[in-house]
Amino acid sequence: MSARRWARDGDTDWDIAWITLKQRVGYTSGWKGIRTAFYSPGTIVNNAGYGGDCAAGADCSDNMKTHWCAIEKSCTTSKRYYFKCDAIGGMSGSGTYIYYKHKEVPDNRFVIGVLAYARGCGGVKPARRI
Repeated sequence: MSARRWARDGDTDWDIAWITLKQRVGYTSGWKGIRTAFYSPGTIVNNAGYGGDCAAGADCSDNMKTHWCAIEKSCTTSKRYYFKCDAIGGMSGSGTYIYYKHKEVPDNRFVIGVLAYARGCGGVKPARRI
């Protein structure tokens, strides 16, 4: 399912979609919940994704990049979080998530946004807030 304002109007504030799986893939790939609450600037977020900088012909199966940084006050809106985590082409669509190290799996990671567009506001990267 895609947001109508993205699919119909091309509004990048709504460039987000959901898929529903029939299998419980978390048992093999790991679990992350979803949170829709607003998180304040200064909150530490994580981004994990497969960047497109793997050399042509190389084995890129272990090319996951994970970064953490704080939500920036500048540019953050009700629809997008902005942060200075490193992000490169190929990581778009990866979850921006909160990690609670003191909690047990599966209650320790929650996706709060989706990385979209490595370019941002004043050099910071955006994630579409869920």
